[in-house]
Amino acid sequence: IAAVGPATAAQLVPWGLRADVVPSASQTYSAIGLLEALPESLSGRRWIVTSTNRSRDTIASGLQQRGAEVLDARCYETRRVDQLSPDVASALEAGRIQIVTLSSGLVAEASCELLALYREQLQPISISSAVSQRLSELGWPAVAQAEENSLAGMRAAIERWSLAFRQSNP
Repeated sequence: IAAVGPATAAQLVPWGLRADVVPSASQTYSAIGLLEALPESLSGRRWIVTSTNRSRDTIASGLQQRGAEVLDARCYETRRVDQLSPDVASALEAGRIQIVTLSSGLVAEASCELLALYREQLQPISISSAVSQRLSELGWPAVAQAEENSLAGMRAAIERWSLAFRQSNP
């Protein structure tokens, strides 16, 4: 069993499972980081890769390039949100939301559309360089980026940005 990061690995424990491979923080908690943590040759090995209807094939193709046989197990479907909830819309209208955190390129794309009217008041904070790149492509560059692709990394990025903002706007 392999997991893209320690948070994912921790979710296995209640089920009596343990991840044998988890990338280190220096490899990044991502599909690419997971591939970096694996041996170069996986010839003759069989892998089941869990995915969604919108997953990229980074892990599956990386495993196949190393000689592994891969079965794609589509576990769930992600759907795009097409409108803001009334509570969120109300908070945005009142200016009570200043920061938006973005955890994937797909979330960045959907957020750019849903939050188009509020982008000037919102500060996007990204979980990774890939998400930051996508935000820049969308014309909404991240004001901060997590140093580690994790919830803790995102929290630290928010704290760094908030501190810098308060210091420059006394």
